[in-house]
Amino acid sequence: MIAGYAERSDLMSAITTYLQIQVAGMQPDDFIVFTLLTCSELRMSQNIHSLESKNGLKLNPEVWNALVSAFSKQREFEHAYKIFHEKTVKNLISGNSILSGCVFNGLHLWGLEIFRNCTMSSSEEPDTYTLSIVLSICNGISSIKTGKQVHGYILRSGFGWRSHWVML
Repeated sequence: MIAGYAERSDLMSAITTYLQIQVAGMQPDDFIVFTLLTCSELRMSQNIHSLESKNGLKLNPEVWNALVSAFSKQREFEHAYKIFHEKTVKNLISGNSILSGCVFNGLHLWGLEIFRNCTMSSSEEPDTYTLSIVLSICNGISSIKTGKQVHGYILRSGFGWRSHWVML
């Protein structure tokens, strides 16, 4: 039911149904939590996060990443970063979530620092999406030097040849 309400952008009905589930003493599952997060309502994101903290609700990595994105979109980046730092599994998806949040919130230098830390501590290589975010970060700080370094990495890694873009 909650997914249906969310799909129709009926946020109040989705929240009401969610609250009825809580009143009945049932714990929401990951699907319900993820669906509510797609509504990107700040109070709902805070409520879901407090459910985890206070009631021990166990959230899967996808939900943590959705929380990072939701808080970032609501300009609550410090909260998003805290979740990223303390709760998420550090991988390409969580890294892309936090980097996108940096760009969205205009925190380009912070994003560049996070990218550097993630690439130094991870065995996963950045993908084309990650690199496009990093190029946006370079643009945001007007760093031609860093942009050229990223461009060089793209060429050395073969991303330029594997691109799905076609120029007509």
